[in-house]
Amino acid sequence: MKLFTLSERIQKLSLNGVLLNVLKDRKFKELLISMNRTQLFKGENKEGKSLKSIGGDYSPVTKKIKSRKGLPTDRVTLFDTGKMYKSAKVRLTGKTVEMTLDSKKGSYELQDRWGDKIAGLNEENKRKAEEYILNEVLQRIIEVF
Repeated sequence: MKLFTLSERIQKLSLNGVLLNVLKDRKFKELLISMNRTQLFKGENKEGKSLKSIGGDYSPVTKKIKSRKGLPTDRVTLFDTGKMYKSAKVRLTGKTVEMTLDSKKGSYELQDRWGDKIAGLNEENKRKAEEYILNEVLQRIIEVF
């Protein structure tokens, strides 16, 4: 490769553009959603706090229903039909990545009991997401050359 061609490629390279492409990528969004689902299924919110410690345990009736479905009863996962887990969305607003969930179950708002921090990533998962972003940005820069 000629030095002049390399110089042109470097000048045309936009780090912000590469970063935005990574943040908008479906694979990245799916990774964030998967990490949030895993946290919730472990019974933790985005601050790493136990949902049970915030809103209390499930009722004995709910535990029986969950047990029949083969779902955990030792922690609050907010998983019943999977509707809320499937409703997760990630969007980019400016340079901020936001995650939302539809936490209504019928007329009941789950966040009223278990808090408004159920959508999002804990510190460990934020670090993993940052690693992913860095690796993807570097990979895409390498592909340009």
